[in-house]
Amino acid sequence: MGRHQFDILSIIAARNEQEAITGTLIKDFEDKIVEFFRHIRELKECERFIVKIKSHVSEEEIYNDFAIIYRRYKAFHRQIIGDYFFKETEDLVEKLCDDFERTVEG
Repeated sequence: MGRHQFDILSIIAARNEQEAITGTLIKDFEDKIVEFFRHIRELKECERFIVKIKSHVSEEEIYNDFAIIYRRYKAFHRQIIGDYFFKETEDLVEKLCDDFERTVEG
C-alpha cells in the first residue's frame, strides 16, 4: 500500500482492499453453491427429490434427504471444492436446502 499525504487515505485504501478481497471470496463461494446445485440436478434421484420438495412431504424429510446429498457431495468433491466451502456450510445445510428449494420453486 502506498504512502498517502493523509493517514485517513491509507485507512480507506486498506478498507477498499479488504472489501475487494471479501467480494472475490463471496463470488467464489457463490460459484461453488451454483456448482453444488447443478450437481444435485444431475443426480438420478434428483427428480424424486424435486417431487418431494413440490409435494406435502415434511420439511424434516426434505432436510434429511438434502443432508445425505450434501454429505455424499462432500465426500466425493472435497479435494476439488476445498475445505473452506464445507467448513462454512457444515452448520448451514438446512439453509442451503432452503436456497435449493427456491431454485426449484422459482
